[in-house]
Amino acid sequence: MLTVEFQYVSKCPRVKEMASNIKTAISQLDFELEYVENVLDEEHMNVKGFGCPSLLVNGRDLMGKVKCEIEGPLCRVYPKGMPSADEIKKFIICNY
Repeated sequence: MLTVEFQYVSKCPRVKEMASNIKTAISQLDFELEYVENVLDEEHMNVKGFGCPSLLVNGRDLMGKVKCEIEGPLCRVYPKGMPSADEIKKFIICNY
């Protein structure tokens, strides 16, 4: 089964927009998947080394980022802005 994992720190100001886009994308799909939210705490902000907020589908990062081994807080910057629901949907479908 396909696993969609959203990882974030709850106080990140970009989480709400990303969560909305992910949920919109998932609602438009016609196959089953497992959706997991991984809320990171201050001590574990670099879980899996992708930063906040990040979307992984079967362990693959939405933007193709490779896991980073840097310790400490990792804030995620999307150069073209937050991924849209359509971009997220396309990524999920491509990994189905």
